[in-house]
Amino acid sequence: YRTYSPVNALIYCDPPYFNATGYRGQAKFDSVEFWETMRVWSKSNRVFISEYIAPDDFRCILEIKTHTELRGTNGRIPRIERLFILDK
Repeated sequence: YRTYSPVNALIYCDPPYFNATGYRGQAKFDSVEFWETMRVWSKSNRVFISEYIAPDDFRCILEIKTHTELRGTNGRIPRIERLFILDK
């Protein structure tokens, strides 16, 4: 997303979830930079972001109850996935 400059596009983003376990050998995802980019993109595009939480200037437009299964655990962890847009 760092090199993309969309205009008049419909964009769906599914970033690594904030405070989620990352991938070994990968740099930590920069959530602050990501949300700043989503603000810029939202000026000239329709941007939808899937996440558990978002900054206060983004509005949740959909909530879906799900379960996360983690390897090494004996159960399913309930979660609520959300879809956000910039609240202009």
